[in-house]
Amino acid sequence: MDLQPGTYEEVGPGVYNVCQGASVQLNNGFPGVYGHHTWFKCLPSSNPPTPTDPCIIAGATGDSYVATESGFYGFYACTEYCPDQCEMLSDAAYMQLNFGNWSFCNLSTGETKPKENSLSIY
Repeated sequence: MDLQPGTYEEVGPGVYNVCQGASVQLNNGFPGVYGHHTWFKCLPSSNPPTPTDPCIIAGATGDSYVATESGFYGFYACTEYCPDQCEMLSDAAYMQLNFGNWSFCNLSTGETKPKENSLSIY
C-alpha cells in the first residue's frame, strides 16, 4: 500500500483515515498470486466471489488499484501458471480506508485575516 505522506493517519491495525481528495495505491504484495485480479471495496459474500457481487470494483483487474473513496479493500487473484489456483485475501488482510476531512488534513499558514474568498500561498 502506498500512502501519500501527510494525507493519512493509522487509527488501528489495517485501518487508515485519509484526507478527502488524496488517493491510496493498493498493491498485491503476494508474489505467488498474480494474473487477473478482482478488487473489492467490501468483503464479498462468497469465496470465490460471484461475478455479480456488489463488492466487486468494476474494471479493476490489475495487480494494483488506486482507492479514492472509503471502503474495506482487498482482492481475489489466480496464478497465471495454474489458472485454477486462486486465492482471496482473508478479511484480516483487507485494508479499511476512511476518506474525510480529518483535522490533520488542514493546511495552515499561521496567517490570520478576516474571512474572505481568497487564498494566499507563499
